[in-house]
Amino acid sequence: FTMNCPAPKSLQVGRYLNHSYLRIVTDEKGHNFNEIFNETMFNELAGRIPKTTAQELVRHARPKITELITQAQQLAAQQQSAIINQAIKTMQSVLQPEQERLTALAKVNSNIRIEEITYIEQTQQSLTQYLQSAQLSLNAVRVAIITEP
Repeated sequence: FTMNCPAPKSLQVGRYLNHSYLRIVTDEKGHNFNEIFNETMFNELAGRIPKTTAQELVRHARPKITELITQAQQLAAQQQSAIINQAIKTMQSVLQPEQERLTALAKVNSNIRIEEITYIEQTQQSLTQYLQSAQLSLNAVRVAIITEP
């Protein structure tokens, strides 16, 4: 899954959404195996099969694969709010001190314009709205078939 957040480039949402993707690994019963099969281990264990064989396997297993995708989407949805909340916290930890710094400077330095402080406030509000509307979307499906050695 990838996190999609359609925001203007000027807001630089990518600075705060540090999860470029969310990986879900499930078995045929829908149990979560993310912790057991990390990406490196999974890639090392994976072997290639001929394209026609893969197409045939997917054709036969399509109903089960569709069901597992639905379960994976539910698992991803559970993690979506945590990812969004973390992105908002990260954004606030970057922009809030800057806003406070400018506010303190404005009290002693008349060259600090109120527009600069207002801009940071508006940026925070906009980023919060865009981040809250971010959605996970299915990017790729990888089917693994376990065989006995």
